[in-house]
Amino acid sequence: MRFDLTVEPWLPVVECSGEQRLESLFGVFARAHELRSVVGDTPTMQAALYRLLLALFHRVYGPPDKEAWAELWCAEQFPEEPLSNYLEQWRGRFDLFHPTHPFL
Repeated sequence: MRFDLTVEPWLPVVECSGEQRLESLFGVFARAHELRSVVGDTPTMQAALYRLLLALFHRVYGPPDKEAWAELWCAEQFPEEPLSNYLEQWRGRFDLFHPTHPFL
């Protein structure tokens, strides 16, 4: 049994159009420019989801200074290559049922 959080849709999001759906970790960052928000059933769940995404964002993109942060902020969308590389390197850690690596 496998459930890879990087590709399986599981994060509840609201698109700019107002439509709600599920998205994968990769999809949230790849399509961030098309999303309005991440939603949770409770405020604490929503905060936890944002915290996970923020930690992953900093790990992948790690803006080292204000200029790099401003460049990411102004970009039309996040570059996919750093995200793909990171998620591929650590894919096993994002599989809930990986036989040898614990989740996260």
